Amino acid sequence: MFTATSGNIFGLSGTEWESMELVERVGTFGNFQLFFLLISLILIVLAKATNTQSYSVVFKLFFISRKADARIKESWPLLGSPAWFLALNFVITLAHSLYLFLSEEQGESFFAVLITLGISFGFFLLAFLSMALIAFLTGARTVYQTPMQSTWVLPQFVGIIFFLLNLVWVLNPAFSGYLKLAFLLFFVLLSIKRFVRSSIYLLRNGIEWYYILLYLCTLEILPLSVLGWFLLEMDVIKMFN
Repeated sequence: MFTATSGNIFGLSGTEWESMELVERVGTFGNFQLFFLLISLILIVLAKATNTQSYSVVFKLFFISRKADARIKESWPLLGSPAWFLALNFVITLAHSLYLFLSEEQGESFFAVLITLGISFGFFLLAFLSMALIAFLTGARTVYQTPMQSTWVLPQFVGIIFFLLNLVWVLNPAFSGYLKLAFLLFFVLLSIKRFVRSSIYLLRNGIEWYYILLYLCTLEILPLSVLGWFLLEMDVIKMFN
């Protein structure tokens, strides 16, 4: 006959057994983070559903600049619904990344969602307004069509990358330091690709170098300064010191 005394089951003493209690498990992510992920996922799926070649096309447009104009004309209407879905996804994913920066420092809040959405949309819109201003000042509006295409197309691929980074970031907050660095690297890569591709095109079409400098100051430095100010306000740079 086997007997067991209460409090000695599983090798626990009576005191240890009595002290055990159920603790509510803290969720992996908050409601606002779930909101960002769901919206991005819906936009990415819609882009794929409306054009089965969406991912491959934006990948080639980002990494392969050769014959980009021909590729756009053949398979990627600039104002088609897939392009709009992925462009909006870039705004959402950029806002989500900024929100992850902000919530890590100050916690989650609806006000933080509004701030990050405003900064993300403003950053994206400022690039087009700056380009339109330069086109007006130089009087060469047709020449700037290709740089504006780059400003519109290139972020569409980066938005997909940001979605993947944000997903990993939310599910694995312990790796936030590495993911922040990856986010900054991809953002810098986007800016470099856009500037180099547009500058080469403008120089080949006879635009003077001082207009290129104006383009650099307005399209690149000004938006990046806004984003840099936002990150510095949260003392993110301390992470790398």
